[in-house]
Amino acid sequence: MLLMLPDLLTKGEVADMAARFDNAVFEDGRATAAGGARQVKANRQIDRQWPGLRQFEAILNAALTRSPVLAERLSPAACSPTIFAEYHPGDCYGPHTDAVLAGQPPIRHDISVTLFLNPPDNYTGGELRLHLPGGDTEDVKLPAGSAVAYPTTLVHEVLPIRSGIRRVAVFWLQSFYRDSEIRQIVADLRASLTMLRGLPGADPLPLARALANLERKFIGQ
Repeated sequence: MLLMLPDLLTKGEVADMAARFDNAVFEDGRATAAGGARQVKANRQIDRQWPGLRQFEAILNAALTRSPVLAERLSPAACSPTIFAEYHPGDCYGPHTDAVLAGQPPIRHDISVTLFLNPPDNYTGGELRLHLPGGDTEDVKLPAGSAVAYPTTLVHEVLPIRSGIRRVAVFWLQSFYRDSEIRQIVADLRASLTMLRGLPGADPLPLARALANLERKFIGQ
């Protein structure tokens, strides 16, 4: 259900973003919150009109393009605009669900991604808490440059910052497979096919045909 993406950004890209963050123009994070989420959101995010945002987006787009794990496991068809956010002491984002659609043209939000942009020892608190089916929770706080992807259907929150500053990039993916179970089956079969192709004397064609036919049947659904 959760997919960790370690080192999605290189150390150089993390350093580049950190330097640019210091000169960014920010707005109230509630500007992009919808419905009840606006009442529980307290942070600030880079203004969409700030010219430096284009360089941030170029770095992120390059990272997404070169990530084979993200492509194979999530089958992304489209990506939303990215929110680059900053949390200061006392800031938090209470339990909420993300919007179903966003962007122009709008895309369906199947998968939420949080990319951590500064080291976890730069701040205390600020864990991303995911409310899992069955009532369990999982707290996520990753190294700078690493990301976590999770179903947008999950209720989640950002715990209050006690000290320091938390910096993240948040975006949403529309998958070629709306159904998360089909998406997982496709990912598992792709991994099995890769393994089979590495075995001497194995014939990967039957599995490759089955995978192609499965994708053809469910793509776009």
